[in-house]
Amino acid sequence: MTSSPLAPGISIIAPAYNEGVTIIQNVRSLLTLNYTNFEVIIINDGSTDDTLEKLINEYELVQVEFAYDEKIKSKPVRRIFKSINTAYEKLMVIDKVNGKSKADASNAGINAASFNYFYVQTWIVFWKRIPLLK
Repeated sequence: MTSSPLAPGISIIAPAYNEGVTIIQNVRSLLTLNYTNFEVIIINDGSTDDTLEKLINEYELVQVEFAYDEKIKSKPVRRIFKSINTAYEKLMVIDKVNGKSKADASNAGINAASFNYFYVQTWIVFWKRIPLLK
C-alpha cells in the first residue's frame, strides 16, 4: 500500500524550536519516508538559534505566497517557505511567532496541511519509525 498512487495523502507536521543542532538530519529523515503521497511541514516556532537559517540554506528555500487558512488558532505566521529544488518539493517550512507550546506550532502546521490525514512528529521520538499505516 505504501507505494500505491491510490494511498491517501498524509501531512507530516513537525514543530521545531531551537533545533539547529539536529534539524537538517531530522528533516532529511522525514523526507525519505517509504510512502508515496506525503508532505513534510516543519514549523519554526520562533527559534532564537540558527534553525531557520540552516533550513533555508540546506533545502534551498525561498519565501512563497501561500493561501494560509487559520482554521485552528495559533500565534501569527510570519512567512512560508518552499524549495526551488524539486528534490525537496514535499517540504514546506513555516516561520511563526513562538507560541510557547508544540501544540500551537502543530496548529499552524495543520492549518497549512494539504491533506486530511496528518501525523504530528515530535523530535523526541524522531528515531522511531512513523506508523503511517496504522
